[in-house]
Amino acid sequence: MRAAVEEYGVRILKLHPNISGIDPGSGRGRDWIEAVLAASGVCGLKVIIHGGSSPLLGCPERNFAMIRNLEKIEFGITDQPVILAHACSYGQTTAEVEGFLPLLGELL
Repeated sequence: MRAAVEEYGVRILKLHPNISGIDPGSGRGRDWIEAVLAASGVCGLKVIIHGGSSPLLGCPERNFAMIRNLEKIEFGITDQPVILAHACSYGQTTAEVEGFLPLLGELL
C-alpha cells in the first residue's frame, strides 16, 4: 500500500466486498478489512467501502457489503475518513433502507 502511495500517488482506496468475495461478516473477512483500515491510517489513505448488495452478481457474495456485515467492522482503527458508499443502500428497496436507517446513523 505504501508503494502505491509513494510511486503512483494513490490517495484513496476502494474496497468492494461483493466483488472481491471478502465477507466482513466473517472473522477472517473482518480481520482483513480491519488490517486494510489500519494500513490506510499509516499511509494516509482515505477508504471507500461499497455498501449494499450487487444484485447482478447472482451469487451469495452479492450481499457481503450489507450494513449488517459492515456494522461489525471497527472503523476507529484508522484516523482517515471511511466512506460507506451509497449509504449502504445500493440494491435495496425503500422499505429495507428505512429498516436500517437507525443503524446507519450509529455508524456515521
